[in-house]
Amino acid sequence: MLINRSHKFTDLVCTVDSFEERLLDAIDGNRTLAEILQVTAQDGDGNRRALRFFERLWQYDQVVFDASRADASLRDLEEETQ
Repeated sequence: MLINRSHKFTDLVCTVDSFEERLLDAIDGNRTLAEILQVTAQDGDGNRRALRFFERLWQYDQVVFDASRADASLRDLEEETQ
């Protein structure tokens, strides 16, 4: 369970399962989203699930993305999962 203690609405709780916990553990501040997916998601279904999870983390103010380094490989990965 993730709680953003600095958020003014402390009742916003984001639950995580074991797959999502592996994704969280892979976040190090340097890896790109594509790199995290390479080491954690095993297939297309895992990629889709991981992307949904990262979107949920963003919606719950748990992560911030630096889109300035986005490249074609991430866009290609996103197209594959749709």
